[in-house]
Formats: sequence, C-alpha cells, structure tokens
Amino acid sequence: MLNKNKIIAMTNLAIYEKHKGRDALEAASYYREDYISNCILRGIIRYTAVYILFFFLYLLMQGEELVLKMSFQLLVSLGRRAIILYLFGLTVTVALFLFFSYFSYEKAVEERDKYEKGLEEILSLSLSLGKERYKSSKEEKKPRKKEIPSSDENRIVRKKNMSTMTEQSSEWLDEEDWLDE
Repeated sequence: MLNKNKIIAMTNLAIYEKHKGRDALEAASYYREDYISNCILRGIIRYTAVYILFFFLYLLMQGEELVLKMSFQLLVSLGRRAIILYLFGLTVTVALFLFFSYFSYEKAVEERDKYEKGLEEILSLSLSLGKERYKSSKEEKKPRKKEIPSSDENRIVRKKNMSTMTEQSSEWLDEEDWLDE
C-alpha cells in the first residue's frame, strides 16, 4: 500500500536535495573553522592571481615610460607601492571572505537541519506505517503465553533428567560388550 504523505515528503526532499541540498550538505560536512579557513585560502589564491595579472597588465601599459625613466629609486618606490597595495587588498579580501564564508556556513547548517527534519519526517511516516502493519498482524496472531516454572519445579525436572540419563548410560554399558572388542 502506498502512503501519499510519504511519497510527497520524499519527492519534496529529492527536489530540495537536487537544487539546494547538495551544496548545503557539502558545506555542513566541515567544521566551521575548517570551512572558513578553506574559503579564505581559496580567496587568497584568487586575489593573488588577479593581482599578478593586473600588475603585469600595468607593466605592459606603462612599460615604455618605465624604461625611459628607469632608475633604482623608481623601481624601489614602484615595488613599495605594489607591496603596500597588495597587502591592503589582501586584508580587505580576507575580511570579505571571512564575513561571507561565516554566513554561508551558517546558512548551510540551517539547510542541513531542514534536510534532516525532512528525513525524520519520512522515517516517522515509515515507522507509523510499520506500526500499523504490526498492530494488524498482531491482532490476527495472538501469541501464547508461556508459563515460567518456579525454581523448585526446575530442580525436580533436572533431577528426573539426570536420573534418566544415568539409567540410559548404565543400560548402554550393560548391553554392549564394547570392552571385549
């Protein structure tokens, strides 16, 4: 028998997982500090690559002027400005990536919680359906209650079993001539 509520919940969960859930589950699988540091590291690498590209673009555009005015003081001041600009931009980039990665992680954790609630809903629907089946089968088959013998009765039964075993063993020894062979 198909349960409509369970099918609807499973379909909604599959749609959610396909669109939002994959990224949210991946992000929420990390610890917060690991996820944030990973995002910051990727941001630093991206910023450095972009900065180097723009720096070479600047050198290509201003290359003729730099060659004409070439001096040690000009190169030192250009290097100083480039490093200061890089460090300032890097600081801003790290702050932005820190801010955005923190909130994206928190959002991913919320999305994972929604996903887990959906899974719990499906589980509860499955369990309630299973309980209904169990109740109906239990009503059809009523188990017999076994009587548990008291300790005195157990002792008597054990003594009888032991006496029959000793009688059987003595009969076996008497009946066969296994020692003669």
